[in-house]
Amino acid sequence: TKISDVHVGSPEKGLSVFERDLECVKAMGLPSNDKFPELFPTESELDWARQFLQSNGYDLNRKVIVIHPWSSQAIREWGVDRYGELCKKLHQEYDCQIVINCDESEFSKTQIFREYVPEIIIFKGSIRKLIALIHEADLMIGNDSGPTQFPPALNTPCLIFVGNEFKEMYRDLDIFKGKFTCLYKDVPCRDLLSTLCFAPCENRVCLDFSVTDVLNQALDLIEYK
Repeated sequence: TKISDVHVGSPEKGLSVFERDLECVKAMGLPSNDKFPELFPTESELDWARQFLQSNGYDLNRKVIVIHPWSSQAIREWGVDRYGELCKKLHQEYDCQIVINCDESEFSKTQIFREYVPEIIIFKGSIRKLIALIHEADLMIGNDSGPTQFPPALNTPCLIFVGNEFKEMYRDLDIFKGKFTCLYKDVPCRDLLSTLCFAPCENRVCLDFSVTDVLNQALDLIEYK
């Protein structure tokens, strides 16, 4: 739909990326099948992921959880303290093994999670390697950002925090449900353009989910795997 001389608009607003593409297909007179994203890591990539976990002392027979705690905008982050407490409970009380994903620029600040769980693995690497790790994980938890788009396409359960942009979120609600879960709150302080969100918002009420509530949801989702 992109490499073409024809531009087709969508009659609907607020559609997810998948829905917008399907609308273009329909406008061109082509039938569309049921939608569901898929990614296909190679066997060598999956072998790398298993070896990476094992070389860091992780047991492939125990639960592995990938966490992506960062976002391009701080107002979309659940918070280091809450993520840290969640990691600590998952590790100490439920014997889960935690992998924290970050990029090169986030690596130094990600070290703080070792204060909560010294055994934690911090991963910073290529997208393909991250995809392989998510494939091998039992659950992914993260803020609304690029990496948290991958789990449904890998059939890995996920729990994603969607903050101030929930009404405009591009996640397909037909896909992000059940074992692919979005956490969001339709709070009254959000205006049409979310202008108040970009003023200092210390409370981040749209991300006000307790560690206990998130822990319980995470434990339920792990059982899907």
